[in-house]
Amino acid sequence: MSEEHSYRSIDIPDNAPFGLEPSPINGWGAFATRRIDRGSLILSEQPLCNIPLPTAWLSGRLLAQTFARLPPRHQEQLLSLHSPGSFTTVMEVFGQNSFISASQDAATGTEQYTCILYILHSRFNHSCVPNIRAEFGNNMGGLQNFALRDIAVGEELVCSYYGTIYPGSFRHEREERLHFDCDCPACRPGTLFYELSEMRRTLIRGLCYLLYGRDIYAQEDAQEDAQEERDTPPIILDQTLRTAAENHSIPVPNRLVYVFLVAILLEEEGLPVDYIIEAILSHIIDS
Repeated sequence: MSEEHSYRSIDIPDNAPFGLEPSPINGWGAFATRRIDRGSLILSEQPLCNIPLPTAWLSGRLLAQTFARLPPRHQEQLLSLHSPGSFTTVMEVFGQNSFISASQDAATGTEQYTCILYILHSRFNHSCVPNIRAEFGNNMGGLQNFALRDIAVGEELVCSYYGTIYPGSFRHEREERLHFDCDCPACRPGTLFYELSEMRRTLIRGLCYLLYGRDIYAQEDAQEDAQEERDTPPIILDQTLRTAAENHSIPVPNRLVYVFLVAILLEEEGLPVDYIIEAILSHIIDS
């Protein structure tokens, strides 16, 4: 019975605007218990534990040592994710619920990775049309999430697992990044929203090519594969226009019109306009 599920024992702040319930997306998810206004802080959470290694390097011995150092209540919270019907081993709990944070060592310039486990943030499901976004704070690995739009009572809170939202990526590209099949509105073939979404994202991708002078949504491994590049038609078919974009010689007024068009397409797609347009405008100013 869902009332007896271990997730019911997870600590949720008294003022949190959500509760945990079975989700039609996958397993359990977080659902709004009251209206959440756009831009509102939904949750600020400190990590249950940090491990200075990527998830792929975790070992049973290291996890046992990490678990033993946790306070008793934190041990209980971690074990609440380890239940029949969810995960069968503590290794799976970490592998499926942890976040990877990357930073650069100032002295050596090498990448430093930290595996971070959050109890509540790990309960938010993914959508390619998210209504919340998460961002790391500056306080000991704290993570916060904010409403990207107004959220109604009973609506599931969903975020993008990419970190960035990738508004110009296609369904098959997003699933390659996710390593699982997404069933959000933008990934559901045979529906009107899916067909319109693919068209909107194609236009966004083309406009971003004109703005950046390159395909910022292409996978790096695909860019390195010469045969795949030959088999894939360019997003901008007109050679003159493509060359102008790559040489950054498109006039600024034209580029501002492209930004306006991207904003309209984002609005129709249900993606956060200000969050993405701010990044595009910063690029135009810097270039």
